[in-house]
Amino acid sequence: MTVFTEYRDVQVSVDPHSESVTVSLRLPASALDAWRAITDPPQVRRWFGTLWGTLSVGATPRLDFGDGDFFGLVVRRLEPPHLVEYDWRFLGIAPPSTIRWTVRALDDVESEVSVTDRQPGRDRAETLELAGGWADFCTRLGRFVSTGAWSRYPWRDEIEASIVVAAPLDATTSLLDDSESWLPSFAPSMQVLDSGRVSRELLKLAIGRAEWETSTDATVRIRARNGETLLSAQHRGFRRLPIDEGAQRRVRQAAVGQWIRALEEGAARASVG
Repeated sequence: MTVFTEYRDVQVSVDPHSESVTVSLRLPASALDAWRAITDPPQVRRWFGTLWGTLSVGATPRLDFGDGDFFGLVVRRLEPPHLVEYDWRFLGIAPPSTIRWTVRALDDVESEVSVTDRQPGRDRAETLELAGGWADFCTRLGRFVSTGAWSRYPWRDEIEASIVVAAPLDATTSLLDDSESWLPSFAPSMQVLDSGRVSRELLKLAIGRAEWETSTDATVRIRARNGETLLSAQHRGFRRLPIDEGAQRRVRQAAVGQWIRALEEGAARASVG
């Protein structure tokens, strides 16, 4: 499939089994300049995220987005100036994906950059959503290389976090029955104002402060995945809180850390049980 962007056409390929997505784009830059754009931390920071640590085989750098979101990386292959491959986990806890970047010279002033994201067990809906996300990231890369302009995402209003539980779905439904014992309290910035079980596999929460006219909302979900269970949380609405934008962002950052700890605790409890 092809996604038309403000930069230029971005080619997107999804494999039939939905395990991998490949996005390619043509850049008005030499292969060496393209390589630097995807591996040099000061350049990566301008279109993707802040890269803490080095890209060397065996290294474990971190790609940080400045709003609480990050990927933990493990570098597997590095062949300058045309290939870098690493495994990454979103928030350090999500199922791992293997990311491979390749750079191919087209001539002295143009190159092609491709990125492939592979994760066994990913379903079709996740894969198609991911394809759109990578197309947007590559558009931002193209904008940065073409103009030098800052092309990063602003901070996100939504938190999405997930972790694999080493137990089948039927053995994990009790997690949502006993959610108060492991879900975040969100203190001191917020608190859970209301919660309700929607189904055996879904819990909804309203999170904020009693004195606020609006609140954030979250869902906690469990679903079967490759004989195990995926425990996930979505939390949105930080931009509508009646506080200034800097405070909204800080509340979100704190909530990300609380969700990570809670999902790790929930997964540990379900695995032991």
